[in-house]
Amino acid sequence: MLAAITRYKRPGYIEPPRDMVSAQVARVAKAVAHDEQSEPAALEEALQEAIAKINAAHQPVILAGEEIHRFGLEQQAIQLASALSTW
Repeated sequence: MLAAITRYKRPGYIEPPRDMVSAQVARVAKAVAHDEQSEPAALEEALQEAIAKINAAHQPVILAGEEIHRFGLEQQAIQLASALSTW
């Protein structure tokens, strides 16, 4: 669960059982993050579909959600918007 909270940068809730609230817990080593990779063929297909839809749009709009900030992608989003503003 902690790995998912860290990876997806989303809130998580830990609820200990009521009979364990006062229990002493041994300290554990830091969790090792798993480096998961996207399926290259599926990623390429999704990218080509997105490019086709953007190219077919008459007035494309970028809707940037909180994930931009959550994953530290502010500068890349600004660069993308700047590069596409001359379309």
